[in-house]
Amino acid sequence: MNTKLLVSFKKLKEINRNLKYVDIIDLKNPLNGAIGSWNSNEIVKAIKIYGKRKSISATLGNLKKPEDIIFKLNEFDEFGLDFIKFGIFTNNLLEIENLFKSISEKSLKTKIVAVFFAENKKSLNFFSRLNQYNIRNVLIDTYAKDSLDLLNLCSIDFLSKLIKKLKQNNIKIGLAGKLKENQIPQLIDLNPDLIGLRSAVCLQNNRKGEICIEKLKKLSFYFKDERRKATEYAGA
Repeated sequence: MNTKLLVSFKKLKEINRNLKYVDIIDLKNPLNGAIGSWNSNEIVKAIKIYGKRKSISATLGNLKKPEDIIFKLNEFDEFGLDFIKFGIFTNNLLEIENLFKSISEKSLKTKIVAVFFAENKKSLNFFSRLNQYNIRNVLIDTYAKDSLDLLNLCSIDFLSKLIKKLKQNNIKIGLAGKLKENQIPQLIDLNPDLIGLRSAVCLQNNRKGEICIEKLKKLSFYFKDERRKATEYAGA
């Protein structure tokens, strides 16, 4: 199965003109930290307009307390999203375990995505326990958006082994974090389930700025397997 392209949008009017180039619409506010949240009313509007045409994910926001995450998960679960993303902001494995235990006790209708940050390398050790809590989707992202990108923090070899291990356990994995165009082909070759972009498709690579349709169109080319192979064959 081809790697899917997830693009994070900061507002409704960004989506329509870029829709055909993405597989998953991600509702995230880049003006508010690593995984800033949209206003709930705007999320509902996006689902009504685009929900039958594309898969839609939304971030809960930069919530760290388990009780806050659970409360927001329950709220977002009523919207009709395809995925809800929440962040793991700690390296403490016991704290992570307690959070997942609390989540596993809920009967959520929506698929949830646990976002782990590459800066918190120790937290990735929890991946071996994900099956215990029926966590089926994870994303590795970067927390500090003004510094290092994913491949500065995790080697290709590390990511390759991690992806293979998770897939053996039927866990889907996405990769994100200040990715650059020249990194995308090698990451696609690792066969993650999705790659998430924001800064790479924005003017001047500024994630807080506007999406550039020409950049997005060019980058979406890599996610069409037969086109990517044709490009490689042509020596592009």
